[in-house]
Amino acid sequence: MWGLDLGTTNSVLARWHDGDGRPRLVAPMALRRSSEPGAPSVVPSAVELVDDAGFWDKLAARPFFLPRATFGRLGWIGGEALARNYATPRAAFAPGFKAALMGAPLRTLARAGGRDRSAREVARVFLRELLLAAEAEAGEQIESLVVTAPVEAYETFRAEVAGLLREVGVKRARFVDEPVAAALGYGVGGDRGGRVLVVDFGGGTFHAALVDLTSSLAGDGSCVVLAKAGRAVGGDTVDGWLRDMACERLGLDVGLAPEWLQPFWERLLLAEACRVKEALHTAERSTFRVPSASDLHYAGGCPTEFSLSRDELEQLLSARGVPAMLDGVLSEVLASVKVDEISDVVVVGGSTLLPGLYKQLEGYFGRARLRAWHPFEAIGYGAACFAAGKTRTSDFIVHDYALRTHDPVTHTAEYTVLVPRGTRFPTAPDFWRKSLVPTCALGEPESVFQLVVYELGPGVADGRQVQFDADGRARQLRRGVREPGAVPLNASSPVIGTLDPPHPPGDSRPRLDLQIGVDADRWLCVTAIDLWSGRALMANRPIVQLV
Repeated sequence: MWGLDLGTTNSVLARWHDGDGRPRLVAPMALRRSSEPGAPSVVPSAVELVDDAGFWDKLAARPFFLPRATFGRLGWIGGEALARNYATPRAAFAPGFKAALMGAPLRTLARAGGRDRSAREVARVFLRELLLAAEAEAGEQIESLVVTAPVEAYETFRAEVAGLLREVGVKRARFVDEPVAAALGYGVGGDRGGRVLVVDFGGGTFHAALVDLTSSLAGDGSCVVLAKAGRAVGGDTVDGWLRDMACERLGLDVGLAPEWLQPFWERLLLAEACRVKEALHTAERSTFRVPSASDLHYAGGCPTEFSLSRDELEQLLSARGVPAMLDGVLSEVLASVKVDEISDVVVVGGSTLLPGLYKQLEGYFGRARLRAWHPFEAIGYGAACFAAGKTRTSDFIVHDYALRTHDPVTHTAEYTVLVPRGTRFPTAPDFWRKSLVPTCALGEPESVFQLVVYELGPGVADGRQVQFDADGRARQLRRGVREPGAVPLNASSPVIGTLDPPHPPGDSRPRLDLQIGVDADRWLCVTAIDLWSGRALMANRPIVQLV
């Protein structure tokens, strides 16, 4: 039960695990874009073909051996291919192939072994090497695979991919529309239907699609696109803006370098810009560093590094019109539908982590409808879910929800989980129940009872997830980390009721009977009873909607 998100910039391979009822990514470390702890387990869709093939390589490429052979090498892919071609790309290197495979599979993308190689040949090598590495890591052969496809892709693209997969040994290939996979990856299934907005901001483009996920269509892996809009702006564009900023701040001019060195400096500056951009997804500040760059300086003694903050990156994006672009795209998509008719908003693509974007989406749709905690992995997860037949809407809570208290000695924040992730809903009205004593924190009688619910973020079983804090800034979660930046969900309206008479400080008698449950619509509902008077301050009232 395997799923593949065959992406333009990055690809994601996922496998369904029956044991824990969820998909997991399979990405050999050598193929990943980055080996840094917490980096997403994605494989760049890059290929370097073997130029000087040996005997075993040639034998493995023959049609009879291609679907069976575990020997020989047809090429280097992913992070290995990028590393080998970082300074000077070889003629046998193709940084991507999906766009050509969709429209012109015979277009030449590389040259190896003394002849031109088409997009079809490059894609075949990528699929063979990726699946071979995944099989070695998982210890099983991949005979059936679900592949995601853009909704605008013609059947010829699906036929191309299906044919290539058969050639490399996959006996059964099925397809699922990318918006359907994105929704499934966030636990939004087709059994309830509904209109789902898919926001995809990747390396090359930004687009939003409003789709109708009905039971019959989603079961077949298809969806109806109600509206769609996009712009030719992506993470690569932002890299170019950061490169230009670096050149301006450091006094660099690629045109001053020898002509044969100029492509090298372009790639180096863009790679450093990409690194800084990705660091600022979750860090407050990063440093743009250029090695000895005397060939590029207008004058000697110029600096070779500068520090950039997340706020400065957000200002750059604003100056370049990214917030206005997002507004324009959403306005086009929402022209024929009301915002409250959209059940869920699923967010995919690494560029959605750029500062300010989540906050802008939250302003449109509210936090409760946003699914944005694994933008890199969601489509691959969804493909694996579809492969396993898990197309029903999620009926469990994804995050932990808690109350915050303070240790009386150290005064550090502590969290008491009310509804743990994985909880099936609806629950009993008294799913969590406890008698509480008001804190009287200021040494004065307590007359107002407040209850603030905190979101502690998603599970991190795969070692990396994303959480957005109250200001809409991305924070990276890692395995074993429980609370980096808990988000208060109802801080603007925390009052539950008044205590009459007020609770005196020093009185340790329980004062409130607090009961909490989750209803069928994922609302956290509270019942609060004053134990002294017997009066109900609140009776099963919805407070916040959970994810």
